[in-house]
Amino acid sequence: MPPFALHWLCLLLWCAPIYLAAQTQVQDVLYLKNGAVIKGVIQTQATDDGKVVIDIGNNRLVAFFREEIQRMEKAQTTTADWVILKNGSVFKGQIVQESSSILTLQLENGSYIQFSNFEIKEVQHDQPVVAATPTPRTQDYRYITYAEHQQIRRQYAFRERGWYNHTALGLLNGGYDGVAQVGVGLHSATGYQFNRWLGAGLGLGFDAFSVVEQEQILSIFTEGRSYLLKKRNSPFVSLGAGYGFAFKNESVNITRAKGGLRIHPAIGLRLGAYKHMNMMIDLGYVFQSATFVREIVFFEPRTETKDITYRRLALRVGVLF
Repeated sequence: MPPFALHWLCLLLWCAPIYLAAQTQVQDVLYLKNGAVIKGVIQTQATDDGKVVIDIGNNRLVAFFREEIQRMEKAQTTTADWVILKNGSVFKGQIVQESSSILTLQLENGSYIQFSNFEIKEVQHDQPVVAATPTPRTQDYRYITYAEHQQIRRQYAFRERGWYNHTALGLLNGGYDGVAQVGVGLHSATGYQFNRWLGAGLGLGFDAFSVVEQEQILSIFTEGRSYLLKKRNSPFVSLGAGYGFAFKNESVNITRAKGGLRIHPAIGLRLGAYKHMNMMIDLGYVFQSATFVREIVFFEPRTETKDITYRRLALRVGVLF
């Protein structure tokens, strides 16, 4: 036999097992950006360094960076992995990466979807493609993953039109006759937001302008408010005006009390842009007129009349529903 014929015979015998093995198994195909086409069985699609590893036959492994690959075509298989979520959704495809926190699934159309492990109820490997889905609820591309849900929560969903309630607790800081006084207040207003720029409501409030002297006033007021930015965290301005009813308190010798006009401008910040509830913080200045008459019975009995217009710096923290 001529030497060249022996050479070709040896090459044919060496390649034949590889060719036959490739014909007897279903092959995956990699289309590279340089025009090359690689056929074999994909072993790994997500290594630590971002490579795709393919067995081109006879256990010969070749690795390509994802940046080199234009597209991948997975061979048609008769089995699929099922990812069953706690909300009842079922996803079918091939698991390409699974860690302690994240699972990555390749769908039949070639796209990838990730799940957080605490979303997953069960994973079933190598299930028949024609088998019935184990749960009645199946969702695919319209399903919102946990990561997408977190992104939606960060989006702007503030109700710029509709009814609202704002309830807040505040500190009142000021003084009288050279003596510092600290008070507290609780206010709640319900109204209608016509748009982001204009809302109007009616409110009820209780203020103890002097905790020590127990000078207390119940107020009824109207308010207007405006949100300045269409963002998650937006500054706002508000103005309240109404009438405060003062209380007598004979336990501290207040025998008569008369209320007066109340005005409360404020500027603040809305924290969040959720549909149903948002945190609010504001800083304002309260003007409240009142008169308190005390009957002093110790030492030198006398009547003391305190005709005052409170001017108090008000810091409030509240919730907007």
